Amino acid sequence: MIGRRPGRVTTQGERLADLFRRDGWHVLETSPQASRPIRLVDTVISILRWRKEIDLAMLSVFNSWGFIMADLSSALTKVLGIPTVMVLHGGGLPAFAKRHPRWVRRVLNRATVMIAPSGFLAEQMAPHTSHEIQVIPNVIDLGEVRFRHRNRVGPTIFWMRAFHHNYNPELALRVIKRLIATYPNAKLTMAGPDEGSFAQTTELARTLSLDDSVEFVGFLDEPAKRAAFDVHDIYLHTNRVDNTPVSLVEAWAFGLPVVCTEVGGIPYMVEHERNALIVADDDPVGMHRAIERLISDQGLAESLSQGGRDASAIYSWDHVRGQWIALIEEILGGPGPQAQERA
Repeated sequence: MIGRRPGRVTTQGERLADLFRRDGWHVLETSPQASRPIRLVDTVISILRWRKEIDLAMLSVFNSWGFIMADLSSALTKVLGIPTVMVLHGGGLPAFAKRHPRWVRRVLNRATVMIAPSGFLAEQMAPHTSHEIQVIPNVIDLGEVRFRHRNRVGPTIFWMRAFHHNYNPELALRVIKRLIATYPNAKLTMAGPDEGSFAQTTELARTLSLDDSVEFVGFLDEPAKRAAFDVHDIYLHTNRVDNTPVSLVEAWAFGLPVVCTEVGGIPYMVEHERNALIVADDDPVGMHRAIERLISDQGLAESLSQGGRDASAIYSWDHVRGQWIALIEEILGGPGPQAQERA
C-alpha cells in the first residue's frame, strides 16, 4: 500500500490497515516516502525485511506508476512464496489494461486472490486475468459520521476531490455560474489537493467572476472534512473517470443529496432518483437542472438524503468485515485473531 502522508487523501489501504489493526490483526504498512522512486525502493526493502513476519501481502493495484509498484512488489512476494491479495483500484485501470494487455495479464496472474471494490471494475478487468475477481466494497467507518437528514436543501454546494483533469473541477464552476442567476446567494466550496488542475480551476473562477460565490479550502483533514459535510446541503460529483468513489459514499453517509456524472462505476453503485441524481458527463446544463430540482422539490431532497444513507451501509466495516475475514482465513487456512481469542 501507499503509506501515510500528511496532506494526502486517506487510501483504502490505510483504512483497512487501521480497521484490521483495531480488530486485533498484526499489520505492517509501506511506504510513506513521497518520492515515487524512493517509495518503490523502500517498499522492496520492507518486503525483504519483513519476509519472515508476513503471512499475507495485500497489494493495492493502480494504473500508471502504481502498476510499476504492483509489478515489482508482486514479483518479489511471488519469489518469497508469500500469498498475495491484489486489490484493484481506479477508474483508469481498464483503459490502462487495454493499452498494456500482456503486461497487465502477467502481473495480475501472480495474485493468489484478486479483489475489486465494484462490479464495474471486476467486469472490466475480467478479460485481463485468469482469476475470478471477487467484489468487496470500499469501506468507510460510519462510527465517525453524524448523519443529518436533509428534509429541504439550499444552494450550498460541496465538491471534494483532487484538482485533476479526470475529476473535472471546472464543471463545478460552470454549474455554479448558472445557479447564481436564479439563486444569487448560492455558494460552492471546493476541497482537495492540487494534482495539476488547481491553477486552471482558480483562473476559470476569476474569469467567470465567481470570487464571491466559490471558496477553495485546500485539503481537509478528517475533522475539517466532517465539518464541511455537515454544513453543506448538496454534494456535487463531476468526475470524467471513476470507479467507486469513497467521497460520494461519505456524502451519502452524512445525508447530503448527491448529483453525479454517469461515468465508469457510478451506474453500478448509484440508483437514479433513489439515492442520487445522475447526469451525463461534462453536462453543466443537466447538472444545474438537477440541483434546481433538488432545491425546489423538498420531497425529492428528503428521499435522496435517506436513500443515500441507506446505500452507504453496505460500505460500512460492519458489513464488509466478514467478507475480508472469510477471504483471509480461507487463504491462511485458519482463523484470525478474533476467532483465536474466542477459542
